[in-house]
Amino acid sequence: MAPASQVQRFLISRQGVSRALVWDRHDRLEAMVAVADDSRWSERSLRAECASELGIHLTPRRIELRAERRVAA
Repeated sequence: MAPASQVQRFLISRQGVSRALVWDRHDRLEAMVAVADDSRWSERSLRAECASELGIHLTPRRIELRAERRVAA
């Protein structure tokens, strides 16, 4: 599995994350992550989670967060 897709799958598996895009830019991973607007996630906490679970080599250098409102079903 390519590193970007591995990180993307990991990020999407986190509670409160609805979407994630991960790409390689100049040999460094970057990400855009959509989180619920009431989520506890920050760029720092997501990077720490990646480093802890996947290792520093699979931790995006930058994660851009986008808040999304939850829609009642």
